[in-house]
Amino acid sequence: MKSDRASQNEMRNVNTPGILLAILYISVIGPAVFIVQPGFVHGLIAGYHFNDQEAGYIASAEMWGIAVTTLVMGFVLHRFNWRTMMALAALVIAAANFLNGTITPIQHSLPLSLIVRGLAGLGSGVFVSLSFTLIGLTSKPQRNFGLLVIAVLCFGAFGLFVMPSALSLIGMNGVVIFFGLLSLSALPLLRLLPTSADEVIDIDPDAVEVPRIYAALMVAVMAVFFIGQTSVWAYLYLIGLNGGVSEQGVANGLSASSFSGIFGAMFATLIGLRFGRIAPTAVAVAGSIISLAFLFGQFSSLVFTLAAGAYCLFWNFMHPLLLSFLSKIDKTGGILAHGIAAQMLGTAAGPALAALIVTHNDYSRVLWLGICLYALTLVMVLPLLLHLHHNGSRRLH
Repeated sequence: MKSDRASQNEMRNVNTPGILLAILYISVIGPAVFIVQPGFVHGLIAGYHFNDQEAGYIASAEMWGIAVTTLVMGFVLHRFNWRTMMALAALVIAAANFLNGTITPIQHSLPLSLIVRGLAGLGSGVFVSLSFTLIGLTSKPQRNFGLLVIAVLCFGAFGLFVMPSALSLIGMNGVVIFFGLLSLSALPLLRLLPTSADEVIDIDPDAVEVPRIYAALMVAVMAVFFIGQTSVWAYLYLIGLNGGVSEQGVANGLSASSFSGIFGAMFATLIGLRFGRIAPTAVAVAGSIISLAFLFGQFSSLVFTLAAGAYCLFWNFMHPLLLSFLSKIDKTGGILAHGIAAQMLGTAAGPALAALIVTHNDYSRVLWLGICLYALTLVMVLPLLLHLHHNGSRRLH
């Protein structure tokens, strides 16, 4: 009874512009390093003198930290105060980044770097999990998931554009410390957010129940898609350099690609179900594969910009689609939580898997890995989409 009264007295309308903006801001903090990962990996190599494989492992450690936290959060969301968890997470992220940016032995030790980046990932996972959960509680989750992706991509576009200048002016130490300060900037906004799901409950009335095999397959799709996506994304900066493009040319191309990703997310939000589910998914996968095919061998700065732009456009067009598929078959929020955890596991596994197969100055295997896993994504998601299509057709008759 006491918790019920507290809940009623502290209800938060997550659809108000102020609270929604706060949610979108904290949604950037969790994946902040990941979204600029090509530049971050380059900074690990140029600033801290790790080799290609070591840099891939370090990037993967942070993603594994995020993945572990998102898995755990599914079991503790209803037990602890959300604001307290995010405040503690912000402090963990800040501490890990400040240690990484100020202690020289950490910067040149692979084991110590894996530990501090893993700790940063553990804190970041709290922000990732809760930001997706909060968006799922809004009255228009599909639109707001698109806005979340757009917010993250805007940060990425700016970050990738300024990364070369930042590395030159403040070095990798300054870049790492910045990410610590970014996490602390969320603290004043936490008071606007609900402390638990009891304060805001809004389940999609159009969600449907499906056999468990389809739900399990959809969760697995999230992992496969993001393994393919992050395996390429982690090395895209180096793929551009190896293809003959200048460092600033690569930075410009990746920055432009982030803006194309914004358009991809916006388009996914705008079209809704006008073209069904199968056709947009097939177009997104085919477009991703074709864009990666242009990154083999040597290429011009223009080709890199166009290919990277198309790659980001179709990836960010696909992401809201996959989230909407999860929401469609989720009446309790549990499937979405598992899907986000699978997404984070894929995000963590991608760079590590790519690091295992990359060879010096040859990234063709990484590109082939991405192409194959995108194709597998389409094969795995089709059964669910066909099931939803057939059930929808039956209701019409």
